[in-house]
Amino acid sequence: GEAVGQWLLYRSPADLAAALESGKAPDGASALHLSFDLGAPGATRAAGIQSEIAIPGEPLVVSVEVYGDGSGAWLRGAYRNGDGINESLTLARHVDWTGWRGINLVVPVQARWPITWTRFYVVAPPPDKATGDLWLRNFGAWYAGPGTDQRASRM
Repeated sequence: GEAVGQWLLYRSPADLAAALESGKAPDGASALHLSFDLGAPGATRAAGIQSEIAIPGEPLVVSVEVYGDGSGAWLRGAYRNGDGINESLTLARHVDWTGWRGINLVVPVQARWPITWTRFYVVAPPPDKATGDLWLRNFGAWYAGPGTDQRASRM
């Protein structure tokens, strides 16, 4: 697949083997499913999902739940700040777990607000294992103050 809802499949290089679908994680939960084969070691390859999700205000944290497959892939996220600069953050240096894990990302204090979330992706710097499956759900943003926790978006 190439698109699910507001999310589009991202591949670099463009002929990389990857697919995106709306489906069930191994435990039966609904989630976005990204499968990838980053190919032979060499130049850095990446696969993921991309969108344009405006996140209002100044969230303290963005969060996502990731069902890992133990593949060891490097999981990253990216956003564009209020100055139009693209920034990347590491969610997990190695997806070394199996099952659901909630990941909270502290948005850097130097971020220029507002931000637009653009991508979740896996990278395989050589010689890491380059094939795997990930499921993602419940992307959201969290704010300071009593009673103000809210999700900016749901996958």
